[in-house]
Amino acid sequence: MVLGGIEQVTADEQVTAEADLRVLRDQWDEVGQQVLDLVRTPELLRITELDRRLAGFDIPAFRSASMRVERDRRVEELAADLANAKRRLREAERARDRRRSAASSAAAALAEVEKARVDLAETTRLRTEVQRLKARAAHTASEVLSAERRLRDARRQRARLSGDWRGDRFGNRNERSRLGRLVSQRQAEFGAAVAEAAEADRQAYHHRTLVDPLIAAHERAAVPVTAEEIARRDAEAGQAWSALAEANRACCAAAEEVDHCQAVLVEVARQPAATDEDRKTVADAQRSGCPALVRERERLAELVAPLLTRRRELERCYEQLRADMTKYRPQAAC
Repeated sequence: MVLGGIEQVTADEQVTAEADLRVLRDQWDEVGQQVLDLVRTPELLRITELDRRLAGFDIPAFRSASMRVERDRRVEELAADLANAKRRLREAERARDRRRSAASSAAAALAEVEKARVDLAETTRLRTEVQRLKARAAHTASEVLSAERRLRDARRQRARLSGDWRGDRFGNRNERSRLGRLVSQRQAEFGAAVAEAAEADRQAYHHRTLVDPLIAAHERAAVPVTAEEIARRDAEAGQAWSALAEANRACCAAAEEVDHCQAVLVEVARQPAATDEDRKTVADAQRSGCPALVRERERLAELVAPLLTRRRELERCYEQLRADMTKYRPQAAC
């Protein structure tokens, strides 16, 4: 009975092992088919074809040689850029020198009329003062007219009251007293206005007699320069200095460009230069068309990177299933 039980257990274990092996074999077949499907995609087939055509082509050596050849080309390009930048700097410096000369000439022309500017400014100041005193005299004269009008009004009111004999005697007496005071006040105001106007006229006349010769002297000293001529030279000087400032900024920008080109050239020139063998390697490769194939392969490799990752995963799974089946085969064979 015991022996029969053992034999039954062994038979059951063998059945289980065979079933597990079949499952593994099915999984292995499925993964293998997935790998084949991936390998047959047009992109991967093209990569395989490119690898076949590029067999024997030393890509790392070609890239190293290309980098050195490109370095030489870049050095030549940067040297030309530097030469152009220096040329632009020289042109900017010449333009700045012309602007500086023009600004100096404009400043000298402006300095030539500085004495006339002072004379004309003094003439303007004196005339302004004359106009101020003249306006004050005119204002005081208008105040005299206003004071005279108020005085006449007060006198008319008093005269009307004196002719009204029907009014209240005591009321008229009070009103006559008020109007008498008003007339006296208006008379005083009129007298003060007349005195102030006379003083304003006197000051205006006196000042005019003093400054008219000064104005004439300053005007003669300024001849033939006019205010318009001074304004024109002012504008020209301002424009010249603005142009010089712009030229200075252009020189600074050109100098910065030269410094930048020089720094980049020095940095690139530190890299290894190409040899004759490098140039031959690149030329031979170009004639063979291999660089174009390399670029195509790199582009495709980037495009199918997810597929390649999936392919590696499936291949690892495939190998693991193979190992697992190997473990089951001896047991299933028993």
